[in-house]
Amino acid sequence: MEGDGEAGAEGKGSAHGSVSEQDEACSSNVCPDPLPSEEKHRYYEQIELDVTRSATHLGLSRDEISTLRRRLSSTLHALFRENTQFHYYQGFHDLASIILHAFDDVEMSKQVIFRVMKLFLKEAMGEDLSIANDALSLLVHLIERDDRVLAQTLCKDGVGPQFALSWLLTWFSHDVRNAHQAFRLFDSFLSSHPLLPLYTAAAIIKFRSDVILDPAHDYAEVHMLMQKLPDDLPLDVIIAQASRSFTKYPPSRAVAALALQQEMRLSRSRSWLSLPLVLSRKGTRRKREPEEERRGISAMSQEMFVVPSRRSTAGDAESMWETKKRITSMSAAISVFMFLVVSRINEYFYG
Repeated sequence: MEGDGEAGAEGKGSAHGSVSEQDEACSSNVCPDPLPSEEKHRYYEQIELDVTRSATHLGLSRDEISTLRRRLSSTLHALFRENTQFHYYQGFHDLASIILHAFDDVEMSKQVIFRVMKLFLKEAMGEDLSIANDALSLLVHLIERDDRVLAQTLCKDGVGPQFALSWLLTWFSHDVRNAHQAFRLFDSFLSSHPLLPLYTAAAIIKFRSDVILDPAHDYAEVHMLMQKLPDDLPLDVIIAQASRSFTKYPPSRAVAALALQQEMRLSRSRSWLSLPLVLSRKGTRRKREPEEERRGISAMSQEMFVVPSRRSTAGDAESMWETKKRITSMSAAISVFMFLVVSRINEYFYG
């Protein structure tokens, strides 16, 4: 998509950001030394373009931005050079910058970012963004369950909530007003299911329904107003509402319901339907240190993603998770099978 507020929506690897912005960033010594040609990878140039305009909304000093950008550049280059199965998209640098800002340890940050790629955003980091676009259909479905008028208004021109795509791809890091908002959201997402950001997006849309339902606003105005999160958004209330909705109507049920209406790639998405093993393990919480409390991302998240040796109940948790995974997979498979059977019957009788 065009514009600074629509990260990744126009595909992967398209350049954006003005030349003047890039020149200013590089002239202030924030650009790292270029890598030797043999160490460059297919997304090298795009990452460099994105890094030069990153971290401007986090309330950091010029020196802090310079340091963060250098760390961001080296970390992203290392990750995508070492893990060629993942495809970079615009906006991922925003997500990575929040994690790098939260942790003082660069190697720990790299490990957390990699696990986010592997456990939470694997489908979105495929060859295209078709899976992420399918997720928007699921988002509308979640909204429709509670407010049909709101869902119909979102889709009245056949466009849908495209403004939410950057929310999902960047965990809202592209659209928050400050680092504290991002820390609060990441704290929840890192310790939950990969689709909690989707439920959070639905909660935000319902909370700000007055903007969408206002007849004075056309779609372009709605898109602009909804893109950036307001400073006074009650995130604790939003996250609590998203968690309740997730418990009441989990992804397996939501996807199964949609699978009866349309054949979606999302219904075959393993990691988006299954609770990751590390998230079901107990005994990972410890008291936060003052620095961790100030940074905002919980110690539980650090241990969950970086220190697996401290977990003592992994065996039982793994068995429980495997059972949940099989049940979820069977439920989705049965739903898709029934959809195909009904389709064949209709085709036989009605041509």
